[in-house]
Amino acid sequence: MAATGTAKTTVWRWQERFMEEGIEGLLRDKTRPPGRAPVADDRTKAIVEMTLRPPRHEATHWTARAAPAALQLTDATGLRRDQRALIVRSLRR
Repeated sequence: MAATGTAKTTVWRWQERFMEEGIEGLLRDKTRPPGRAPVADDRTKAIVEMTLRPPRHEATHWTARAAPAALQLTDATGLRRDQRALIVRSLRR
C-alpha cells in the first residue's frame, strides 16, 4: 500500500473487486452515483446581476449565502468554482 501511495481502504476495495470479478473487475471503473448538477450559467448570471444592486433585505451588502438563497437556490455548493469566483468578485465592488 505504501509502495503505491494508495490508501488502505482503496486497496481493500480493489482486492474485493478482484475476488468477485477477477481482472475484468479491475480494468473498468466502478460506477458511482452522479454528483450534484452544476448551476446553469443563466442562473449564475442572474445571481451576479442581482448582487450588483443593493440587497432587498435589511443588510448593507450581499453575502455568498444570501445571493443564491434570494433566487431559491438551496445550496451554493453546486456553483462551479469559476462561477463562485465571479460572484465573489461582484460582491467586492
